[in-house]
Amino acid sequence: MFGLGLIDSITDMTIGNDGTVTRFGWKAQNKSLLLFSGEAYNVEIGVTNELFPTERSEDPKCATNHLPEDHTGFDMENEPANIVAFMAFMRFMDQPTPACGTTGQPCSQSVVNGQALFESIGCSGCHTPSLTTGLSVTDALNHQQANLFSDLALHHMGPALPITSSKATPARMNFARLLCGVSVNGHSSRMMAERAIY
Repeated sequence: MFGLGLIDSITDMTIGNDGTVTRFGWKAQNKSLLLFSGEAYNVEIGVTNELFPTERSEDPKCATNHLPEDHTGFDMENEPANIVAFMAFMRFMDQPTPACGTTGQPCSQSVVNGQALFESIGCSGCHTPSLTTGLSVTDALNHQQANLFSDLALHHMGPALPITSSKATPARMNFARLLCGVSVNGHSSRMMAERAIY
């Protein structure tokens, strides 16, 4: 969820989008953070909402509430739906800060070697290290660098990733989920590279 506001603010022109490329979810099935938020509420925690009003289980014994559990209040309070608040929360979570190289902290020789290998074998062709956001009324999102190591496109990953959803075939994956923040959160970059090369 870190840096999703930056990803949302990258212009379609920057990624060569003809209107069909979406950005959020395991298979990039959601075009906006609001859709992503609504789907997450419904699929991950079972809360129906204005965008996803159908219960996950259509068993009549389980689906007893026929109205969305989360909705915009158009009464005296005029409260936004929880999915709107969740979207705002995700939009303003900053991207991970690299562990070295940008904050005055030198990188280890292992990191330097890994960066050189990443470039030399062509990983940066798809795992674009950084993209710039477009215009935004919010300074934190206006013409900022989004360091996500992705081109936001779906890529063929072979039969080892059989996750099916929306526009993506079972072996296609959005790289933003695989590499964003790898050096920060301790995931094995070797494992990620082996999956990407497969």
